Amino acid sequence: MKSGQQPAEKGKKMKIGYCTERLHHALHPLFLTISPGAEWEVGPDREDMDWYFQMQLDGYEVRNPGGQEKLPLDMYALKRYCYDYYRDGGLFLPWGIISGIRPTKLSRQIYEQVEAMTFEDFRDKIWKLDRVSPEKADLLWQVLQTENEYLSRINADQPSAESDMHLYVGIPFCPSRCYYCSFSAGIAHENDVRLKDYVTLLQTELEDLKPIWQKRRIRSLYIGGGTPTILNETLLIRLLDKIAAVINLDELEEFTVEAGRPDTISPTKLNVLKDYQVNRISINPQTFSDQTLARIGRGHTVDDVLRAYEWAGARDFLINMDLIFGLPGEGLAEVEKSFRYMEKLRPDNITVHTLTPKRGADLSQEQKAGIWQASHQIGEMLNRWQAYMNSGGWRPYYLYRQKNIYFENVGYALPGREGIYNMETMLEKRSILALGAGSISKKVEKNKISRYDMPKQMEAYRRAVTSTGQKKLNFFIEKC
Repeated sequence: MKSGQQPAEKGKKMKIGYCTERLHHALHPLFLTISPGAEWEVGPDREDMDWYFQMQLDGYEVRNPGGQEKLPLDMYALKRYCYDYYRDGGLFLPWGIISGIRPTKLSRQIYEQVEAMTFEDFRDKIWKLDRVSPEKADLLWQVLQTENEYLSRINADQPSAESDMHLYVGIPFCPSRCYYCSFSAGIAHENDVRLKDYVTLLQTELEDLKPIWQKRRIRSLYIGGGTPTILNETLLIRLLDKIAAVINLDELEEFTVEAGRPDTISPTKLNVLKDYQVNRISINPQTFSDQTLARIGRGHTVDDVLRAYEWAGARDFLINMDLIFGLPGEGLAEVEKSFRYMEKLRPDNITVHTLTPKRGADLSQEQKAGIWQASHQIGEMLNRWQAYMNSGGWRPYYLYRQKNIYFENVGYALPGREGIYNMETMLEKRSILALGAGSISKKVEKNKISRYDMPKQMEAYRRAVTSTGQKKLNFFIEKC
């Protein structure tokens, strides 16, 4: 193998050819991380392609910029070959060849292969298999230890994963659209008639699916968005009334509402949430810079965040706060500033996201390219933040990645205050019933995870609620 190459000349897009769709789906996420914007085509080999992959009965034929290679039928080995080809030329991917969103799930499989595995064994194994850097191996190891504590507790309390589940209710509306967001949220004000119609549809879903939670305990309930607190007090009560009528709130171990936008929070709404036994909320500053908040279209100030936090703290909610690293104009100084705020506020959970050039976001191609170019600085920001979290007493408890990014999103928690729903979505040990437009339910069985998706577009969702409620009920209740 002639290695030591750079992914592509400046201004030139890499072109990759695949003989089958299967190879394209397996390999192209890695190439998009190696060379953002890499183009692809399924079909015969051509001279203008930088790489071409052909699958044969006895192995893979690979043509690369340095020549031709024959490799065994081992996808892991093939991915390592592609990464190593450029790694020898200076390319560094902290997550190696991993392109999935749940590296902790993969790590758990490695961890559970050997009884009493040490960190050193784990670090060496995940490098050999996936080329994960020692720094990310350490992060994964910390998350695994927190997961182990949680799993020990719930397995002692409820040994069968089929005896309980989790419930998600989605509110896909926001008061404005942040420029980095690709979520299919509708822009609305709290008295928008669409919100009333939407709550009515959620009430219908809750009633239609009631037989499910008459058979299985709901361990956690998560109302997410969008921005659920865009609902006015009347609609919030209508929704929560219906939830309380069909499930036993006393059995919930965790009840979370994303109150992410502080400009949608009021003392009255927080009192309503408290009356219905909500015990955890999110208040998301994203940054503690008023200039950046205005630039990204958030529609609130740092003072609004602090005011909402004070109201929530006075009512004894567990509080999560989200930050985004890589926002325009921000660097290590802003990371330190954010930590000083967090150190003073002491939220129970802190979730750090890395800015991602998503397809549906209101970002220009130049801005998306700028995010990739700033990846080294974002890596420094994440490392600095992890050190801050360790010094402040927070520890990583869940982690996920998004497609085609260098880095990760990490949830930190004060010990014993981890977000249950967040951990469960990564572990995929228990079923999640999801309600609302664009929601994705997952039924977890012994060796299988099945999905049930609801349409994102509102009229299509309305038709699904009114015509396919029995189908969704049957999907879950067959083996409940």
